[in-house]
Amino acid sequence: MTSEPTERLECRHVSFARAGAEGLLLVLDDLSFTVDHGEFVALIGPSGCGKSTLLSILAGLEEPDDGEVLVSGSPDRLGTLTLMPQSDALLPWKTVLENVARGPRITRADAGAATERARATLAEFGLGGFERHYPHALSGGMRQRVALARAVLGGARHWLLDEPFGALDAFTRAHLHRLVADAWERHRPSVVLVTHDLDEALSLADRVLVSSSRPARIVAELAVDLPRPRPPELTTSPEFTAYKRELMGHLFASGAFA
Repeated sequence: MTSEPTERLECRHVSFARAGAEGLLLVLDDLSFTVDHGEFVALIGPSGCGKSTLLSILAGLEEPDDGEVLVSGSPDRLGTLTLMPQSDALLPWKTVLENVARGPRITRADAGAATERARATLAEFGLGGFERHYPHALSGGMRQRVALARAVLGGARHWLLDEPFGALDAFTRAHLHRLVADAWERHRPSVVLVTHDLDEALSLADRVLVSSSRPARIVAELAVDLPRPRPPELTTSPEFTAYKRELMGHLFASGAFA
């Protein structure tokens, strides 16, 4: 019996600075962590600490000044990661079906097969019947479901989620949490979720990493030993509350509320 190949995502001693009005501004400082195959990791920290910049570097959109990002031990991560940004980033001139089928088409999949896979994925996310709609005709929650369907259909082994639900109301956000958790259970990618929402982090993640204020460093790590699936009412349980209290303590200690 052969073992499953290791699909570890590694961030090794990554540092990054941006040019500012008074010279270089250090954003990330010697930042290291790993995400194992099929693991769901959340990253929390104060606003402006560099979390979105980190995801851009993981995705290969920017290069670190020092350190490296590896997938399965290789710096070549093209096609292995998909980034779901804060905005849905849908193409407004394309229909829902065309937006979702775009990933397979970019990888030169057969047009007919890509379209049928997109239809099936949209149905999976409760969007059957909206294939010919354009993004402007959808609610914010529906647009994020389309973006999630596009990420799933892309087939990447690692998902980078940059606060994709931050602008949604509480009920829509809870619904999308369930969809993300279900999709993760079915496809088992490795996930890095950036969020300011402690309930969101604890509802979805296996581990929560806590970042300091800028420049970002990982100052704490919390393993979340809660049963799955995690229904919304779990957030009121004593176990959940204890984890949340511990995260708040790490954030206070890191200076996030200074």
